[in-house]
Amino acid sequence: METTRRITKRLSWIWLALPVFGIVGAWCVFSFADLGPKQVVGPTVVVVVPEAGLEFAARVDTGAASTSINARSIHMRDDGMVDYVLLNSVGERVAMRSPLAKTAVVHTGAGSEKRLYVMLTVRYLQHEKQVLANLNDRSALSFPLLLGRNWLKGDYMVDVEGPPTPLEYAAALAMDSTPECPGMH
Repeated sequence: METTRRITKRLSWIWLALPVFGIVGAWCVFSFADLGPKQVVGPTVVVVVPEAGLEFAARVDTGAASTSINARSIHMRDDGMVDYVLLNSVGERVAMRSPLAKTAVVHTGAGSEKRLYVMLTVRYLQHEKQVLANLNDRSALSFPLLLGRNWLKGDYMVDVEGPPTPLEYAAALAMDSTPECPGMH
């Protein structure tokens, strides 16, 4: 009964907002009323995986449910641990051992495959977050780390037109085509 009252109370915002804001405004009031502050990130970010002490260039992918990280030499041990080597885009590598969190079949454009998942800490600026990440050879892809919705959830929103990230800015400087970036001269 209490749940029904809460739902009814939230839905009443729609009816109040419709004449004032129209349908889109009512949807915004209803959908985003309880979000709280979120940090805006661009389509790419630079993050650190503290357990490995490695920095990663990462693609933020709202279409991916979970995070995927570049790993090689992935071996499941009999004691429930996973041995693997993490590699970032500049060739740094670190041997790791983590408890297996889960296994799942992942569907990609190249087909389906079974992947092992581990819990990793991802640090963006000063914020650290534990995420479930699948271990995958991403060496043929542009970014060694793909941050999925499990990383975004509750903390971040994506602005695809955001200012260039430090990585994009450095790449543009290397190509001698400096992008406009407020505060970076």
